[in-house]
Amino acid sequence: MNTLGNVRPSDEVVVVTETCGGRLAHELFNRRPLLGTDLLAANSDNERGPNPYELLLMSIGACTVVTVRLYAERKGWPLGRMSVRLRHARSHAGDCASCERPSGVLDQIERLVDLPGPLDSAQRARLMRIADICPMQRTLARTTEVRTLQARRGPD
Repeated sequence: MNTLGNVRPSDEVVVVTETCGGRLAHELFNRRPLLGTDLLAANSDNERGPNPYELLLMSIGACTVVTVRLYAERKGWPLGRMSVRLRHARSHAGDCASCERPSGVLDQIERLVDLPGPLDSAQRARLMRIADICPMQRTLARTTEVRTLQARRGPD
């Protein structure tokens, strides 16, 4: 994956930015306003919103911003209006030297955290460690079981 430093919202990147609208309010960007979802978002001129992977990235980004913001506030650190850029990619696990699984597909999420404000290097390092323990990331890192149940209907 390429660096996300100067990337604007596009087909591959989701951006989560704090707003002035409230202490924990955020704007979530992909290519269009968020009105719904569209599985074929990258291949359609008739988009209704982000695709499911973009929603996942937005969830991770929002969780990251909230987790870091609350920690900085608790410490009284001068964190400016932060943002997080995220990108999802897939590669074959065989291409990954540090992967535990020798075959299959490896999902990778790249997250670039911008920490504006007059923070010292120790504060920045601590906030980056805090970003890595946001609840959404911990959920993804654990083995997650998804149970699918059929809704009951009336008698046939």
